Amino acid sequence: MKKYLLMVSLLAAFAAPASAGGLFLFGDVGGSSRSKYGVTNDYDTYAVGGGFRLDNNIALEFAYRDLGSLVEGDRYAHYQEDVSALQVSAIFSLPLSQEFSLFGRLGIAELSVDWEDSDFVYPGYESGYESQNKMVYGFGANFDLSRDFSLRAEYNEYDYFRDLKIKTFTVGAVFSF
Repeated sequence: MKKYLLMVSLLAAFAAPASAGGLFLFGDVGGSSRSKYGVTNDYDTYAVGGGFRLDNNIALEFAYRDLGSLVEGDRYAHYQEDVSALQVSAIFSLPLSQEFSLFGRLGIAELSVDWEDSDFVYPGYESGYESQNKMVYGFGANFDLSRDFSLRAEYNEYDYFRDLKIKTFTVGAVFSF
């Protein structure tokens, strides 16, 4: 995945001057849900990233997303699981007015989980890391407050990862330059 991200980043660096000022940075916050075997847990999520617009309707976006941490335990045992994504997406916009547009997202994400499990009664400690490349897709709305600043709301889903179905709903801001 890192090789693909490096290749796309290099292509973006060479294509950016041709995009006539289409670079942007963004950040968002919201909620994510992870469902496994019919049980759903909700978490806080955030993302930071950037990209460039190829034209008024198509953009390429790179992002890091923290999908939340699960912490369980008591005085006898402790379990923690942190899930995140490094993703590249194509954004397809449909302007409905000068300020308002709808968009769809289609991309690939390297989903990763760091976990640790410890037991204090029967001393033991395990930890691990796993990652997989999965599709990310979603839709949202964008409202331009000025030529350089906009607000957006978005819903995304990731393909199954470790028997988890991950969904996010976020609101954020985009700064274009």
